[in-house]
Amino acid sequence: MENKKIKLKELQEKIKALQHGREINKLMKERDKLDKEIEIEENKNLVGKCFMYENNSYSCPSKKSDYWNVYYKVVAMKGDNLIVLICQKDSYGDIDINQKEEYSFSLAHYKAISRKRFDNELKKLKKIIEELE
Repeated sequence: MENKKIKLKELQEKIKALQHGREINKLMKERDKLDKEIEIEENKNLVGKCFMYENNSYSCPSKKSDYWNVYYKVVAMKGDNLIVLICQKDSYGDIDINQKEEYSFSLAHYKAISRKRFDNELKKLKKIIEELE
């Protein structure tokens, strides 16, 4: 009988722990939903703004010319993602101008720049491309 009481108590503690786990999961889901809503609101405020990532590089840069800047223009939102126009000329001279439609944007390492600055950088790259034709 005592063995059964001990086992019952153990089972009750396990059930209680599982219920606590469900509550934690529910709270985590609520938190994630709220976090996503905040992110969407913050992203809406980024539409039309421009940014620059300074000193981009490939692995093991050894000199200043191994670095370049990447320019970003947030053009719109699609659902909860940003649509971003990105342009850059890397250390090898390769030009990349593209639009990413599912861009998850974090401003942690980006510098805000004027739209004029972005447009000028894009214009420089387009001019290089036009001269190749």
